Amino acid sequence: MRIGPVGEAIIASIAVAGIISIFALFPGVTCAIAPFIKKKKHPRKQIIQNSVESLVQAGFVSKKINKDGTVTLQLTRKGKWEALLRTRSFDTKKENWDMLWRVIVFDVPQTKNKLRHELRRAMKMYGFKMLQQSVWVYPYSCDDFIEILKKHLGVSNDVLYMKVAFIENDKHLRNEFKLK
Repeated sequence: MRIGPVGEAIIASIAVAGIISIFALFPGVTCAIAPFIKKKKHPRKQIIQNSVESLVQAGFVSKKINKDGTVTLQLTRKGKWEALLRTRSFDTKKENWDMLWRVIVFDVPQTKNKLRHELRRAMKMYGFKMLQQSVWVYPYSCDDFIEILKKHLGVSNDVLYMKVAFIENDKHLRNEFKLK
C-alpha cells in the first residue's frame, strides 16, 4: 500500500503520542497536515477520516470505539515498523563518515519472497544502496537499525552485517552518498 503524506502525518502523530483519541487528533493534525491536502473538494476532516480508514484496512493502525463514543487509534506492530522506517533517528548529512562501509549480505530463500521484498524495502528507505541483488551498502553507523531489522523480520540467520574498510571501485558509491 502506498502511504501518502496525510497517512504519514497520521502515523507520525500516533507514533509520537502512542495511543491517541481521534477527536484529540483532528484539531492539531488538521493544521499540521493542511499543506499536504491539495484537493479542496472534501473537507479536511473527511480526508483525514479516509486516510485513517485506509491505514486501518492496511493493518498499520488499530481502531477502538470507546464506551463514550470516542475512537482511539493505536499503531499495530506493522504500523510501528513503518513509523520506524519513515522517521529515521538521525540525518546522515550531518554525520561524519568514519571511512567504513556497512555491508548487508542476505540469503533469504525464494519461498520467503515477501520477506525478501520487505528487507529490500526497509534498506532502501533507510538509505542503503544496492550493490547486487542481495548485497547492500551504507556509509554511516546503523547498528541499532540492523538489530531492529533482524529482530522485526526474524532474519538473524539469513542476514550478515559487516563493516569493511575497502570496497573495490567505490567511486560510484562515494558519489551516490556525496562522500569525499
